[in-house]
Amino acid sequence: MHQRVCTTALVAGICIVSVALPQTVTAQIAADTAGTEEGMAYDPDIDEALYLLVTINGREIGLIAEFALPAGSDRFSARRDELEGIGIAAPRNLGRTVILDEIPGLTFVYDADAQTMDITAPSAALIPLEISAVPLRDLPETQSGFGLVLNYRATANLGDDIFGDGFRPRDAYVGLDLRAYSPLGVLTTTGALAAGGDGATELTRHDTYFTVHSPRRLMALTIGDFSTSGQAWSRPVRLGGVQIRRDFSLRDDVVTSPLLSYSGTALVPSSIDVYIDNVRAYSGAVGPGPFNLTKVPMITSSGEAIFVLRDAGGNEETRMVPFFATQNLLAKGMLDYSVEAGRPRADFHDGGDGYGASTAVSVSLRYGLSDRLTIGGQAEMLDDLRMVGFGIDAVLFNRAEATLATGASVAGAERGGFVFAALRTEVLGIGIRATSRRTFGDYIDLASVITRDASDAAGSVVSIEGYSAQDVLSVTFPNLACQPARKTDPLSAPKFDPPVWCRDQGLSRRN
Repeated sequence: MHQRVCTTALVAGICIVSVALPQTVTAQIAADTAGTEEGMAYDPDIDEALYLLVTINGREIGLIAEFALPAGSDRFSARRDELEGIGIAAPRNLGRTVILDEIPGLTFVYDADAQTMDITAPSAALIPLEISAVPLRDLPETQSGFGLVLNYRATANLGDDIFGDGFRPRDAYVGLDLRAYSPLGVLTTTGALAAGGDGATELTRHDTYFTVHSPRRLMALTIGDFSTSGQAWSRPVRLGGVQIRRDFSLRDDVVTSPLLSYSGTALVPSSIDVYIDNVRAYSGAVGPGPFNLTKVPMITSSGEAIFVLRDAGGNEETRMVPFFATQNLLAKGMLDYSVEAGRPRADFHDGGDGYGASTAVSVSLRYGLSDRLTIGGQAEMLDDLRMVGFGIDAVLFNRAEATLATGASVAGAERGGFVFAALRTEVLGIGIRATSRRTFGDYIDLASVITRDASDAAGSVVSIEGYSAQDVLSVTFPNLACQPARKTDPLSAPKFDPPVWCRDQGLSRRN
């Protein structure tokens, strides 16, 4: 105790070895204070380590941090990761060990007897509090066991005159889905049984595959029959082999699409409410300091969100943010992938269950660079075919979603390329989607090779090559009778009408 009082009292230039009153050290950054590039290194042999209970801007955070007081000095320091753990953001040029009085705008009060450190910091020196509107949940343990499940659907044709001919089915059809599950995975086989009026029956196998799911890794492994995954501008094919892909459906708490976000600063403890089309989409509380509210759900496809920050005295801060709900974009940092290899099932559409002689490979990747931009690519191989494509998905002015993609293929002497563009928007509640695809030269992809081989094997003379130009325009009209009633002032009414979901009516036009 005497040694600590002596060390602390050096701030005033006096050392008193006696039982003294509680000492308090106060430091504040001066305008002419200069920091070093690497900061002051911590030496445990000569520096005194202090484990202090921290308060920030008068608010108890319930955390203890380690500080250092070098021998013969009155300047407190702490490791950068220690400061970040209590919510203090130090400039990067201050190094790994940061002297507290070199952080712009930060002041502190050290109470030796209470072993506390009371820090006062501006918003620029605080790490924003991250608030998610989607609550995080612990991943439950997967319950596994052994079992067998059979799903079926039976239909029968009784003819045109059941009163004259009686209830005698002319033909019947039964769809079958058999699943056997175990702690290792699920074995699934699907097929159909058809019976004609002459008593002949035919059993057709559709798919057989074994699937292993990993909810923690959001991954699915399939061994057997599957359809390839890919981009919005690519064409899927059916293969028999191995597939490893990202499966977001395993976790309903994982948000893959960009959602609404809002950043602000609360001077005092406040509440924050979010309204979308007069409906409260989120309500919560924030403490003093900067914050980031993320993953606010969008209950409509487009519009404006109203963020209301209200303190205990009734003071309000309102901000309107336009938004547009996307379909193809990934949230920032999200990765979607699929890697597949197998033999093509060329005659699947004819009810066959055979496989090709060659092995096809398909790799697809998508990554969210930001909440407004997603990049993606795909590569396909089969025999001498090599196809590579690249595309981007972006939000335009919070009013539309655009997709641009291009690619090239080489298959022996055949060379070609393609371009793809899509635009989706909403005008006065009417959804509009336009897509355009152009191919150049002898462009072919995996689907072209497989269908061409199947056509040659069947002796078909009908051309199955893709169109060199394809344009599609889709218009979706909302059902106005299902629209919820609107209120003139969404902030004054204490209650709001719940959202009503309506089935849209649409039409398409192809050229």
